[in-house]
Amino acid sequence: MTVQCCVCHRVKVEDTWKYRAVEDPHEVSHAYCPTCLEASKKAMWEEISRRRTVMSSAT
Repeated sequence: MTVQCCVCHRVKVEDTWKYRAVEDPHEVSHAYCPTCLEASKKAMWEEISRRRTVMSSAT
């Protein structure tokens, strides 16, 4: 099974993430590479913080 980042589409090869073609698209599992995971977590926390600010100002 090939593991591919769902954001940047890099493929996990052993312990590294590389840009390369996927041989069999039917055998792909999607995940986040470490770089995209950190960026996604940062964006999620920013959105949570924004919503908390909006909700607290609405009450």
